[in-house]
Amino acid sequence: MSASLSTASAGTFAPDRIARWSAALLFVQVVIWGYAALNAYGPAETLTRPTSIDFNSFYAAGLLAKAGTPELAYNHAAHLAVQEALVGGQGGIYQFFYYPPVFLMLCAALARLSYGMAYLLFAVGGVALYALVSWAIVRRRGLAMLLPFIAFPAVFFNVIWGQNGLLTASLFGGALLALEERPVLAGLLFGLICYKPQFGLLIPLALAAGCHWRAIAAAAVTVIVLCLGSLWILGAAAWTAFFANAMTAPATFTTGAVLFFGFASPFGGLRSVGMPVDIAMTAQLVVTFIAAIAIVAVWHSRRPQGLKAAMLLAGAFVAVPTAFYYDLALDAVAAAWLVYEGELDDRSMLGLAALWGAALLVPFLWNFTPIVSVTAFTFFAFVALRALRFDHTARAI
Repeated sequence: MSASLSTASAGTFAPDRIARWSAALLFVQVVIWGYAALNAYGPAETLTRPTSIDFNSFYAAGLLAKAGTPELAYNHAAHLAVQEALVGGQGGIYQFFYYPPVFLMLCAALARLSYGMAYLLFAVGGVALYALVSWAIVRRRGLAMLLPFIAFPAVFFNVIWGQNGLLTASLFGGALLALEERPVLAGLLFGLICYKPQFGLLIPLALAAGCHWRAIAAAAVTVIVLCLGSLWILGAAAWTAFFANAMTAPATFTTGAVLFFGFASPFGGLRSVGMPVDIAMTAQLVVTFIAAIAIVAVWHSRRPQGLKAAMLLAGAFVAVPTAFYYDLALDAVAAAWLVYEGELDDRSMLGLAALWGAALLVPFLWNFTPIVSVTAFTFFAFVALRALRFDHTARAI
């Protein structure tokens, strides 16, 4: 039988120690990111003056949709003009918007609120969903096991920059929680991930390998309804502009217009050290193929739910060339599933601690090393080896 979490609990990674270390990490990050937020906004102006963060892209796109011109969200000049207006004409880094109109509907809804209220709702809502899903996964291991997931460094990055990594991770986690007993709900949640379609690449393979046909059907219906709904609400012009804009995305992501050091994919890691595009993309395709084969093998087996869930999350992450640091929340939820399954000894817990440590270092080594892509791939290899080596015949029944 594999070593269980109870084995680890008697050693270095006892629950009380995990709680203390996580509380310390949480405190350090509150201080660091709190200072960063004050430096960005100013203590007096707080959220009344937007700065150049990723959420500006969402809010600017929403304003254009709210004004009756959703297609202009995909016009870089028009989108940039609104972003600059948000920051008082101070310029800053242009935040691209390549999301489909399905996500633009959410942005339009947020734009009906003031900037500050929209940002807080998006950020706090993302944390709440992520915390709820994480707790639902690890709760049978005790409250102490929730704290490290709240203290996961990428959580703060999502909050401060106003990104959607927590939403993506929550949809994945919630769908996997519901899959066995409520497959239609699971399919609905999987379908919602179409707002970020690249992360749905391997979901159909996993569900088909596990013969989860009701979930597949529910996911397909959800995607169709969302696409038709956005077509009806935003109009055909928005979809036409989206597809035209999407054609320019490869140039944006391969030329460095978006910094390679923020990429969590093998492609981004190799490009960040100067590898040519064709070599980096070939390596990415190899990793994607390996991830797909591994996921199918695990999901077609009798391995436990937690290992299958962790495998899909970790594999879906490295399979995407445009995965970013804030999307590391997917790996955090994958780690939660490993905790759920209770297949962790002290050595494995040390590996998870290394994931937390690397995630903490990334913002401080942003222009120094492709640490985020190395971290993501190493974690995927860790999960894959654990899942593929698992012997269900040796598991207690």
